[in-house]
Amino acid sequence: MFVYPEVSPAIIEEIKGRSAAVVIGHVGPDGDCIHSQIAMQKLLQRLGLEVHIVNAGPFARKEIKQFEPLFAPHVDQQLRDRNPLVVLVDCSTIDRIGYLADEITGLSVLTVDHHASGTTFGDFSYIVPKSFSTTLCIMQFYKAFEVEMTYEIADHIFFGLATDTGFLKFIGPYRGETFHLMGELVELGVSPNDIFNRMEGGNSFAS
Repeated sequence: MFVYPEVSPAIIEEIKGRSAAVVIGHVGPDGDCIHSQIAMQKLLQRLGLEVHIVNAGPFARKEIKQFEPLFAPHVDQQLRDRNPLVVLVDCSTIDRIGYLADEITGLSVLTVDHHASGTTFGDFSYIVPKSFSTTLCIMQFYKAFEVEMTYEIADHIFFGLATDTGFLKFIGPYRGETFHLMGELVELGVSPNDIFNRMEGGNSFAS
């Protein structure tokens, strides 16, 4: 059975030594991107950091539109002056964040991703190509820091997994660990039925 790698001590110490962070996702965000950003923000806040979530958009997908007001479109100078740790989620290359790449120049970067393609970039990275979603990678950070997951966080993590797998259609054999992790999320109150309805609700009959 596949086992997720541990979050390195260097990453843990880097996060513990910070007072501020900015979590950035790719342009044209999807469910995995947005819910990874929010889940990471909540974790870092629980660890005592001031955390901002930033995305260049556009928030075109109906299942994430409601979250757009939570995100800033820029990393402003006042935030840059605080020397925040930049956490890039769901990005295989730096250009995936668009104009925000210029706004984080000179800041330390932690990359958390599950894409096999692309090039390694940033000062720290937690990249798990065998993971079906970046949210499941974020889940490993909760385990590493021993931060209890709430229903809210579990819902974000499951939603990201559901959207990136076509609601589990793309999961093949010998990947029981994914279903074990899903079981943990369901035990926290997540309803797969509710998430499916939120993903597909509002679609036209033709679609």
